[in-house]
Amino acid sequence: MAGPGHSKKNALALGAVSMLLLFGGLPMKARGEPPAPAARPAESRPKPIYHLELTIRSCQAELLLNGFPLLSLSAQNEQPVSFSPPVNPYLAGKRNTVEIELRPAVRADGTELPFADAYFTMEVQEYKEGDIVEPGGGGPVTRFSMPAGVREQIRKGKKKPPLKFTHTFANGGGIDFSAELLDARPFTDKKAVADYAVHLRDLMAKGDLDGLMAEYESTIRVGAEAYGNPYQKIWNNTRDGLARFIKRMPDLAFGPADLDLHPWCGGRIWQLSRKGGKEFLRTADGRTRAMVFVGSRDGKLRVVR
Repeated sequence: MAGPGHSKKNALALGAVSMLLLFGGLPMKARGEPPAPAARPAESRPKPIYHLELTIRSCQAELLLNGFPLLSLSAQNEQPVSFSPPVNPYLAGKRNTVEIELRPAVRADGTELPFADAYFTMEVQEYKEGDIVEPGGGGPVTRFSMPAGVREQIRKGKKKPPLKFTHTFANGGGIDFSAELLDARPFTDKKAVADYAVHLRDLMAKGDLDGLMAEYESTIRVGAEAYGNPYQKIWNNTRDGLARFIKRMPDLAFGPADLDLHPWCGGRIWQLSRKGGKEFLRTADGRTRAMVFVGSRDGKLRVVR
């Protein structure tokens, strides 16, 4: 069914392991009280579900959608590898831009795959709720692949990695987060982002679910608006997911010096990570991990993806 998509070896959906999807798919349980009805967004019907599928061969690829780090994908042998996450929360209506960067990939034995054979295709497919997600199974929205002329130049050694490609397209379904991803004022205070990361850590340490829910309000709204899901369901699932995460003994042994903070979307959204390539939120056993993305909402930093 339409959801997190299909994957093959060595794929990582960066945006798709944010808290939005980690918690949004959990069974609904009523815990606590949601905001007052007047504060909730209007309910809407289910919206189309858009999946972006990237398939590569003999290379490593990083893909940004509207400046957001959506995919990191690497081949480990001569066989193609693909991944197809849902992308509704990262769409910008008629103004979508995909950026793809290709670099050499390394096999499991440490040898480099021949970049002369590098190739990629990227497709966006539209599904209805309940559809089976499979390659080519949805309604085609856009398709982009490495131009034949570029492939020839790579084979002849006239083009060297890294290689960058850009593609634009439009989506329908009334899904448009361009105000957040493209038009919002950039946030430049890195220290404030670090302080906010510590604030989230402290709320986790205290098990303050009410405090955490206030910080995740923007993320909940995105989940409801992006897919046309009931706000109550997303709110309940998020609270239940946070409670489960806290119960699983999160690893909170870090401070500002341990953080790796990276701005995306022209500085409109910041990724919270830990040094060494570790996700910001992790359980002590490492089995549950999630990236967290924050941004300025109504003059205050909040978790936004």
